[in-house]
Amino acid sequence: MASTSHSDHSLRECGEEEVIPFDPTPPDFQILGMSQAMAARATELWRATVRVELAFGLVKSLPDWAATRLTVSPSTQARLTRCVPEFKGLKEVLDHVALWPTVTQPDIVPPPRKHFPHNELRELLAAIPSVIERDVQVLETEGAIRALRTSRERPFWGEISFAPPPSERGARSRWPAPGAEALCSRQTWHPATIDIRHTYSRRHVTVVGEVRAFRNRLQTSPLSALRVLIGGGPPDGGIPSADLAPAPADPRSEARPVSPEHSPDFATVRWRGQDYHFTKNQAPIIRALYQAWEKGASGLSSDYLLKLSDTNSSEIRDVFRGRGKMHPAWGKMFFEIQGRRGIYRLNDDDHPTERTGPAGTS
Repeated sequence: MASTSHSDHSLRECGEEEVIPFDPTPPDFQILGMSQAMAARATELWRATVRVELAFGLVKSLPDWAATRLTVSPSTQARLTRCVPEFKGLKEVLDHVALWPTVTQPDIVPPPRKHFPHNELRELLAAIPSVIERDVQVLETEGAIRALRTSRERPFWGEISFAPPPSERGARSRWPAPGAEALCSRQTWHPATIDIRHTYSRRHVTVVGEVRAFRNRLQTSPLSALRVLIGGGPPDGGIPSADLAPAPADPRSEARPVSPEHSPDFATVRWRGQDYHFTKNQAPIIRALYQAWEKGASGLSSDYLLKLSDTNSSEIRDVFRGRGKMHPAWGKMFFEIQGRRGIYRLNDDDHPTERTGPAGTS
């Protein structure tokens, strides 16, 4: 079969959302009621989750990009480098792989008078598991994610591996590797063929899910997310409760429900053991009330809450009324404070005197 060349083809770029599928910018945690030290801690944990997820993205996608001869744009590379400096060589490697013989297309002739950047490839493939190991250890130590191990009690990142560049293969190595001929049985193998294989297991998917979930908690309920971490000291060993930004005294703090849970968009909230479901108009109101409760605020006005909801209703009770009935959370999970018309708060105690009457009447 005659050899072909891709050197005349322009490089195709994958979309930035394939490389960075989420917004990596950390929130301004100080605005959310944290002290400077605590905000710095939250920001670093946020960035650790970003680096882990981006690294796992490369574990999963890099071989596919190499096989389909995709590269990344300069702007994508610049943004990725700001998030994870260790990945600064991604574009250079992919630019070369797009014009080089690979395991899936070994009959391609390398461009004349060009040399493949083996050192850059080696550095990139070594950086990916290194970044994962470093930042997952941080998140595990802090209690942000579970400490996952293999059946032999080895760290899961030990399973992450890439095929070594040709320059690192022993003199007796068979090339291509045994069994790989089936991938392209009719092609002629070129001695400079690049092999970028990977491992991506179900365990890795689980870790990515936990990392993503913790980052969502940092975004939606940062104070709650940090309070449950292991330890209790400053940045070198936890966060002391005294380091929280001052909040109004709340005599009902001891009665607060233990470990309330919610989905990232607050469409579902478990409060005092009861699950509540909210529409897209109701969820922003519940999110605001929840965040105010975390900070110890005494309540939020209906005018403020209605601005958060995509609704034409002029009353909060109308947002939570449907088919002639009030939402099950009305008067149980949250209520209008008696004597403070138009001020709402979450119900973290059992004081019916502060609750509005049935169906939202005062």
